[in-house]
Amino acid sequence: MRFECAEIVCLETKPVGLFKVARDGAEWKLVQIVLAPEIQGQGLGTSLINRLIAEARANGAALSLSVLKSNPALTLYKRFGFVVVGEEEHAYEMRHRAQAFRPSASEHSSHG
Repeated sequence: MRFECAEIVCLETKPVGLFKVARDGAEWKLVQIVLAPEIQGQGLGTSLINRLIAEARANGAALSLSVLKSNPALTLYKRFGFVVVGEEEHAYEMRHRAQAFRPSASEHSSHG
């Protein structure tokens, strides 16, 4: 269940959702994102996902998720650059298409 990965999402002081990310070394997984219906469509989910993508990239981590085929968020994930890399009966496994990249020391040196 990965309860230790869960964050309560608050708007001002009101809890409005749950954001759960497993940050396991170089392989991160968006486990769950749930927002209250009255908050959906106002950009909060977009903000959370943008922040997560940037954080994963900064840490050189690959980012994946699993989404039910019937979940309307599938379109949202595709818009963020997630692509289907596997399929089960009811769900897709998706991975962010921007490969994790950490420059090597030689790429930091100047070529002159």
